[in-house]
Amino acid sequence: MPGFVLIPFGLFGKTAFMAERVLGNVISSGIKVLVLGAVLPRGPRLVTSMAGPVLNSRLNFRPLSAISSDRVFVPTKPAESYSPSLHPTRPVLIRRIATLYIASLQEVTMHEINYPDLFWPALDRLIAGTAATSRMAREVSRFLNREDDIAWPFETEKSEPPTAAAWRKLCRKARVMARRKSDAPAPFVARLRAFARRAGLDETETSLLELGVRLAQSSQSQGLAELMVDELEWPRDRALALMGGLERQAIRAALGPRSRLFRSGLLDLEPDFLGGNRRLGFEISNLLRRVVSAEGDMVDLLVPTGRAPDTCWSDFDHIASARDFARDILRGALAGRAKGVNILLYGPPGTGKTQLCHLLAAELGAALRMVLTEDEDGDEPSRRERLNHLRLAQTLFRDAGDTLILFDEIEDLMPAYNPFSRSEGSKVHQNVLFEENPVPILWTTNDISGIPASIRRRIGYSIEMRPPAAPVRSRVMARLAAGQGLDLPAGQLDRLARQNPVAPAVLATALRSAALAGGGMPALEQALSTSRRLVEGRPPRPQAVGGDFDAALSAADVDLAALTRRLRGSDRRVSLCLSGLPGTGKSAFARHLAAEMGLEMIEKRASDLLSMWVGGSEQNIAAAFAEARDTRSFLIFDEADSLLGDRTGARHSWEISQVNEMLTWMESHPLPVACTTNLVERLDPASLRRFSLKIQFGPLDAAQARRAFGQFFALDAPAGLDHLQGLVPGDFACVAGRRDWLEDPSPEGLLRELRRELAARGEPMRQIGFVTH
Repeated sequence: MPGFVLIPFGLFGKTAFMAERVLGNVISSGIKVLVLGAVLPRGPRLVTSMAGPVLNSRLNFRPLSAISSDRVFVPTKPAESYSPSLHPTRPVLIRRIATLYIASLQEVTMHEINYPDLFWPALDRLIAGTAATSRMAREVSRFLNREDDIAWPFETEKSEPPTAAAWRKLCRKARVMARRKSDAPAPFVARLRAFARRAGLDETETSLLELGVRLAQSSQSQGLAELMVDELEWPRDRALALMGGLERQAIRAALGPRSRLFRSGLLDLEPDFLGGNRRLGFEISNLLRRVVSAEGDMVDLLVPTGRAPDTCWSDFDHIASARDFARDILRGALAGRAKGVNILLYGPPGTGKTQLCHLLAAELGAALRMVLTEDEDGDEPSRRERLNHLRLAQTLFRDAGDTLILFDEIEDLMPAYNPFSRSEGSKVHQNVLFEENPVPILWTTNDISGIPASIRRRIGYSIEMRPPAAPVRSRVMARLAAGQGLDLPAGQLDRLARQNPVAPAVLATALRSAALAGGGMPALEQALSTSRRLVEGRPPRPQAVGGDFDAALSAADVDLAALTRRLRGSDRRVSLCLSGLPGTGKSAFARHLAAEMGLEMIEKRASDLLSMWVGGSEQNIAAAFAEARDTRSFLIFDEADSLLGDRTGARHSWEISQVNEMLTWMESHPLPVACTTNLVERLDPASLRRFSLKIQFGPLDAAQARRAFGQFFALDAPAGLDHLQGLVPGDFACVAGRRDWLEDPSPEGLLRELRRELAARGEPMRQIGFVTH
């Protein structure tokens, strides 16, 4: 039977394709050609009748019937109408079929199209019933000519409408391809529909989301949709209705500003400003584009959970009250499904804001979902991308009841000023975002100055993050050192942690650098010093540590030992003014008293508080008192005369406001505070009335000087020491520090050095009694 000649052609591939002309429709890339031969009762007669017109390329053909769900195209003329003289023999028929196959490969045809089941039905609906002279024909022909992937052999120029024959040919092609049965659904469809059900999307919204994915993956279909909007000037809803076969009214409702699709951030519906580049304005979000075909649960891919924290709950004991209150707020919000719950954590970088967020979620047994911090290329995301992702997270977990959302750097949400666009967001929209969020949000920032007041008042609770107290730093440093494999003495680590009041992140960076350098304590000290210099912007100044204090070496006008016994173990409100010569032990006594009272110590110098900006000093003073109050610490102000100077000699308003700020806080501060000064006479008279105790420190007497000589030098005091008046403990400490480099470290040599210290301070070296020679 001649029909069996077609069977070998079906062995080149799995899928049967139909040639458009005599033997089938040649599709795909032109590499695979499959001609399906069907054995019909009239098969021999049918194939024989096709042999005559096989070389006549101008004959018109139309679909006649479909066999086994595949279409076969036959000539419009019946087989009996052809002359028997044209019926070739079997060898001639084979040669003609081979000639047709080669010609089909050389012919310019439609290239492969991604998602043809979307493109062809849409094109068929678009051009059905239109004339070759219509605007539709002109625009569609231009579109097809400029698209390399779907070029069509029009016989006219791009600027001219197609010929009637070419247009009819395209219409028939679109109709035939639109009626073809589609292949199996794309792999993403089932996952996308499951995700849409979880997101609470209805049928129209799900269809639009699927349409958006297909458009994103098919440049031909995307171009066809944009043709309707750009060239034909159709409304967006009309173009989408034609592309997806949906109702326009349902589309308008699904794409409204209050719709789930828009508020979830799954679609980007923002048009180009001023119409300079008119586009469809209907795209899926970049994040959805990235994960739609990836493996794994789409929800986890879209909104991942945070990693486990590497800190523990007790690492934030220095803000225990605020930490525990935030936990209680979140527990109530999750239990009651409360809306508009927002907690802000702010403070310098490295203070553990993100870590505390993870710990809060872990303490509550809740999942912490992260708003994205990078786009699909690993770059910084835009404000719109982060806002869309926040909307998506709120939509996906609105009914979870066991989820918190973390938005790092709240300032990214604040719109940037753009005089040519309003697309950067509105204040009303931001306010609603903070009032109606169904899932509690944890926000973080380094500086709250950039947050508008309208947003601040919608923050339900805030935590100011500060470097932890000394015991916490010591514990964190020991754990981090063990994690880096550093075997360092516990005592030295504790001393270093107490001397460096920095955030845990700074400690971690220094320990990692020391571990990489393979060094011990010297490497750690060097790494920590450079890290602090970089973070603080100035050479680091170690925090003084309250060590042993000998009241017998202090010549104060108050019994310091008795005072210490009365205040030991108490955190009562007390304010001290400690004045006297430099080196008399004022600061040392304040640190000793803090240790005896069982309080952490916060020491502030004038250089820590004075600012070049108007109002900056007052803010720093207030922050110092607030820090001491929140951490229940003993607050020490060194060089208090720079902060509490006499206002009668002020020449600038800020000098007065600075003193007023100090006095106001001193009156209301509920914990101990001490001010040290060498120039008590320069203090504002009003400040002296604020102090509970005013203690004057003077120089050592002869007995105290001998005692100090023995303690600092471990030598018997020379006889000449009794004749020096005005020595203070600081003088002995200075000489002890350079003792190893002295040419004469004997008692007499040390006595000469003490005389030099007195002279350097401008003290007269008065002798007592008579010296015999």
